[in-house]
Amino acid sequence: MAVRFVSALAAILLLGGLPSNGMAKKRPRAPRGLGVFATIKGKRFKAPSIGLGDRCVVATYLPASGGVIVSAGQCRRVGRRQVPKHNPKLVALVCGVASATSPPVPPFDAPCLTAGYTEIRTGRFGQIVSQNQWTASTSFALDTNGTVVESSSVTAHVTSFDGTYVRGTFTGVFDTAHQAAGPAAVAIDGAGSFYLAVRIGN
Repeated sequence: MAVRFVSALAAILLLGGLPSNGMAKKRPRAPRGLGVFATIKGKRFKAPSIGLGDRCVVATYLPASGGVIVSAGQCRRVGRRQVPKHNPKLVALVCGVASATSPPVPPFDAPCLTAGYTEIRTGRFGQIVSQNQWTASTSFALDTNGTVVESSSVTAHVTSFDGTYVRGTFTGVFDTAHQAAGPAAVAIDGAGSFYLAVRIGN
């Protein structure tokens, strides 16, 4: 699931799936500092966001389960368009409280059922030459009350949600490699951060 999720994002970013924002309606100015930021595998990951109209950084919040779904790719602005950077990196997170019996109220921790980190090498004309991908491992167990408890090698910590913007951090290790070459796992140094305008889901 994680591999399909991250690969689908790569295809959207790099195979022409980014429509121009030129015809978009004018939106209220987004606060500064939106985006996803981290140091992963010793490399700085920066995916700033322009808000809900962003085509490269997209997020959904699920209040009932405290779910946070994030797909963040590195892009640059060319006029009013967003274009993938040369050799972009991608982060995908699908996190939530599987055992929630009532809507979680921030701050809370949300293990990531799916989490992925991808490094893409692009050619001269933007085509994908190669990509390396790592995902997080997950497991499920029953506690003494018979409640399903999820654990993951990557966990999000949701610090605030005001109805429009969600803010938090993510920590851990992408410990499952999907290629033979390179390291078997890559770590998030310290904690990554996200501050994002979100669509609201069920």
